[in-house]
Amino acid sequence: QVSRLLEREPKHEGAVELLRKLVEDHPAVSYQATVLLEAHYELLEDWQGLAEIYSTQIDRYPDEISVVEKYRDLAELYDARMGDVDGAFMYMSQAFRLEPGSEAIHDRLLGYAETRGAWDELFGIYLDVLVELDSAADRNNLRRKMARLFHDTLQSLERAEMLYRDILDDDPKDTFAHERLTDLYRAGEEWEKLVDVLRQAESVAEGKGARIRLLFEISRICSEH
Repeated sequence: QVSRLLEREPKHEGAVELLRKLVEDHPAVSYQATVLLEAHYELLEDWQGLAEIYSTQIDRYPDEISVVEKYRDLAELYDARMGDVDGAFMYMSQAFRLEPGSEAIHDRLLGYAETRGAWDELFGIYLDVLVELDSAADRNNLRRKMARLFHDTLQSLERAEMLYRDILDDDPKDTFAHERLTDLYRAGEEWEKLVDVLRQAESVAEGKGARIRLLFEISRICSEH
């Protein structure tokens, strides 16, 4: 009856108040009430009310919805309808924390970070996510994304060096990290660090030829610098 009443009179305050009371006081039907309120606020373009309903669904009914998708909905709502990129960044970061392997979510989060210049915040979010990842492969996949952003795009060399070192802690044979550290130290003329990373690479190199090439390079650098 309430849904039919709202269809006839979308602004009927009595019906809206009844739905709000159902959400608060009647658990058996409260989720269905939020669904009706969601449609109501969307119809009236009441974006703040819609955002509140999305948040209520996340907090109270995580088993009834896709929490990740609802965070994405909130981010898009704040961005497109409310013009609040800070809010969009916050909610997309929540989606990313829950689903860090999603390229679509990562790309949107990166876009919001770029708009806000929120690179320090983004780096902190990445670090929080890394702590929660159980798989070394997953951690290193994320670190590679981080390195390409903070090294290649932002030229944050200290952060890049840290990321490459962490990759090697999880996988001493990772050629991406060895090559990137080699280039980083060579460009910065940090010869001791360069020799150190080449020795690490030599210790895990597969094949006699690869080891000889690395030893020759180490010898050359030591003799020249």
